[in-house]
Amino acid sequence: MAGRRWIDGGVRSPANADLAAECERIAVLAPIPRGMRAATAAVRQAAELTQAGHAVAVVSPDPQAAAAIGRNVLDPARRAPAARAGHAQAGPALDRVGTVWDG
Repeated sequence: MAGRRWIDGGVRSPANADLAAECERIAVLAPIPRGMRAATAAVRQAAELTQAGHAVAVVSPDPQAAAAIGRNVLDPARRAPAARAGHAQAGPALDRVGTVWDG
């Protein structure tokens, strides 16, 4: 766009949480469970940010959500089960994010 080059953030890192190092409170959303690579990167980067004194919450698919999503995140047959699993996971995730966000 407008003569600029754009790149999907996943090319640089599956989570990109380290880019928020200037922030006090950080919520990391790592929704793609493929091999849990994104979740693993998010957890590692969140640990580094936490050690540096930041308040961090990571939200990524729990085992039930990962199973519901399946291996092909674009499979339309998985949408309803994935949505139900995400909804079931939302309460605990909201608590973690709220604790960080509210300080």
